[in-house]
Amino acid sequence: MPIELPSHLQPMNGNSFYLVEDTFIKGGYIVVATESSRDDIPASNRKSGMLVYTQESSRTWKLENDLTTWLLVQRGLLRQTVTRDLAVGVNPMTFELALGASYYLRRVTTSRDSRVRVYVGASYRVNDLIRSYSTLATEDSGVVLDVLTTGGSTKNLLKTPFGTNFETPASQLAYITVQAEEGSLSVTFEVDSVVYS
Repeated sequence: MPIELPSHLQPMNGNSFYLVEDTFIKGGYIVVATESSRDDIPASNRKSGMLVYTQESSRTWKLENDLTTWLLVQRGLLRQTVTRDLAVGVNPMTFELALGASYYLRRVTTSRDSRVRVYVGASYRVNDLIRSYSTLATEDSGVVLDVLTTGGSTKNLLKTPFGTNFETPASQLAYITVQAEEGSLSVTFEVDSVVYS
């Protein structure tokens, strides 16, 4: 049974000690050690929309309406540089990078002349693998980026392509192909990614 108070709680004699531990609050913002500790929050303390920060993973989680499902909370942009070393053959080299749920491609650098394409999903890339080196991708091909690079130099992407993942369920993967003459190759992306804490 709730206890009614005539006013708010306040420490006596000008003290500044805390009045209640956050783990005993219903809803709100709570800090716990691990994701397991988050899952152990009693049902009576849960409230839809509450936030929990897990120290071990440095992540913030939001509780959904079912009072069971925890979703990562969006925390802004992370600038990251991602490099992949490849052994390119006759066919385009394909690989995936975790660039974030959404991202802006800022620069791409390759160690040799190449064509680099980034796709919004695996099926788009598969359907586009037969496209020749010299042919630009079409608008309906699911391509975020289709660029020719000069070996050893950085290509600044002045229009800053925005990418996301169109798969269901959505992932944080970008699907990439690199075409070049046979041999070893390094490709580097500078990306602003929408990250989840």
